[in-house]
Amino acid sequence: MRVSVVRFERGVRNHWHRHAGGQVLHVIEGEGYVQRRGEPARRIRGGDTVVAQPDEEHWHGATADGPMAHIAVSIGEITWLESSADEPV
Repeated sequence: MRVSVVRFERGVRNHWHRHAGGQVLHVIEGEGYVQRRGEPARRIRGGDTVVAQPDEEHWHGATADGPMAHIAVSIGEITWLESSADEPV
């Protein structure tokens, strides 16, 4: 298990990825997006908590308007996949 505070600068998002044991995100600052594979991107704001199930492919990051920070509780190995840059938000 890994617990991290992750800060995304304006417009930055990570690649599609999955966690073997799942992940919990709790937004502590700003606004951003999270998207599960096969679903539309969802806006998240300070105070929101998001759960990714084990091996659920997803990405997350800041809006184009400003930065976002979240606490990430990640369980198990992370598998990084392709870029999420072309996904509409």
